[in-house]
Amino acid sequence: MKINFKNQLFMPLLIAVVLGLSACGGGGGSSSSGTPTASSYSGIAIDGIIVGATVCIDANRNNECDTDEPSAITDENGTFNIAQTTATGPFVLFGGFDKSLPDGNGGYLPFTGKLKAPLGSKVVSPITSALQALIESGLSAADAQRELKTAMGLSDVDVDLTTFDPYNGVNSADTAVAKNAKKVLAQQTKLQVLVHTISSVVAGADANNSIAKTMSTAFAKLATNFSSATTSVALDEAAVKRAIEEVAAEEYADNEVAKISAQAVARTTALVAVTAADRAQ
Repeated sequence: MKINFKNQLFMPLLIAVVLGLSACGGGGGSSSSGTPTASSYSGIAIDGIIVGATVCIDANRNNECDTDEPSAITDENGTFNIAQTTATGPFVLFGGFDKSLPDGNGGYLPFTGKLKAPLGSKVVSPITSALQALIESGLSAADAQRELKTAMGLSDVDVDLTTFDPYNGVNSADTAVAKNAKKVLAQQTKLQVLVHTISSVVAGADANNSIAKTMSTAFAKLATNFSSATTSVALDEAAVKRAIEEVAAEEYADNEVAKISAQAVARTTALVAVTAADRAQ
């Protein structure tokens, strides 16, 4: 999904939350002899179906896909398959095109963001990106999932957010599965809109910056709102405004003009974004 704030403050949002896919393999571990165990990984990129994107195992955890790290390219269905490897680290996804956004010429608009997920996830999405941000803040995978569910009002949803297929679940004959899927889709859509907005506003303050670069920071700042949550966290105008300001301060620590520029539109943008996110749900 691309929301361009460099040309205008806000464009109508086209939200598509789509298909999940089962994965094979788990995290690379060690055998009883101490030899690392190789695993293969399969999944789907969701922010709209993202085709032609690179998905890698970020073994050195530098938030990039380096040439020596195991990777794969998503196909026309947004799926990826990483061959057997002993590498460990989170999934990182960037590049490609968003099939939910036709470009008017028979193709699709570029996906300009960056998504992440814990190793072994069957989906790479805004929700798994928030989950990974909590893990990187120091939480265990179990604690991160529990706190994210609490903060997003999903405490009663008995699913694993890294493997649950909410899109297909909506059409399930099992009413409990369908109910859970609707809840997850609603929250994922809201998070998707808000993070893209925050990232676009901050990146738009400096032509040398990018949405992909700022998106991980945006997830990290929003995750601070989720950490240790005991009840649902309101991602309201105040929270989004604060996130924009904090991301701008971090991204432009040495560029006061860009920082002030991004922060100056924080309030107006936050209001528009929250309104759009609520409508998208």
